[in-house]
Amino acid sequence: VCASELSSGINAEYGVERAGRKILLLGSMLVMVMGLSLLGFSFVIMDLSKKSMPVEFNSDSVCTVPEAAWKSCYNCLEIPECRVCDDGEGIIHCLPDNATTLLIEATCGADADIRKECKTSESWLAVMGLTLYIMGFAPGMGPLPWTINSEIFPNWARDSALCITTFTNWLGNSIISQTFLTLSKAAGRPGAFFTYAAVALVGMAYFFVFLPETKGISLERTDELFRNRKTFIGFQPLQQKEGEEKQSS
Repeated sequence: VCASELSSGINAEYGVERAGRKILLLGSMLVMVMGLSLLGFSFVIMDLSKKSMPVEFNSDSVCTVPEAAWKSCYNCLEIPECRVCDDGEGIIHCLPDNATTLLIEATCGADADIRKECKTSESWLAVMGLTLYIMGFAPGMGPLPWTINSEIFPNWARDSALCITTFTNWLGNSIISQTFLTLSKAAGRPGAFFTYAAVALVGMAYFFVFLPETKGISLERTDELFRNRKTFIGFQPLQQKEGEEKQSS
């Protein structure tokens, strides 16, 4: 993960002037959508695996389910007072939080790891999704909002506009941080990441239509960006769109 972030950051430094801001930003968001979607699918697969993972319940405690119910690791962890442990022979047991040491040792052995999580073999998918997300974020959505914000506003409004956009950025970060657990409980972990992927897709569409390419445009010419145009579909900078003789290097 660290190596992918470092390499992507280096690519961003050299790609901004060569490829342009807009195409790099949209490409970054596309990879982020793929990473978020993979994270969502990984949790769907892991939840299905947990629901199919058989568990032995202790009928003498609060950790029990109806006889007709499928007894799985998922069912055990849905009971707040219960945990799971392995007995070393491939059998998972559901035990209460207040289980005595004698009961734990008799069920799962002296070195039992009693935990509030079902271990699945598909967890590597979540790591891949996170890595893909970081690889997309580092060269584009990480540095480019700051770059574009410093270029897109006219001189007379730049100071105030930068203050507003910086405040909005950190306010958005705070809202995401404060609502993630609530959203995860309401929509499930897959639903939370699929929601973020959908928001990113909407953002991609908005930027594709309304974000101008500022490659090769001097700060003194930013007044011209929105003077006669409301939309900026495409990736060519202003001087190329208007047919100016001077081409950006």
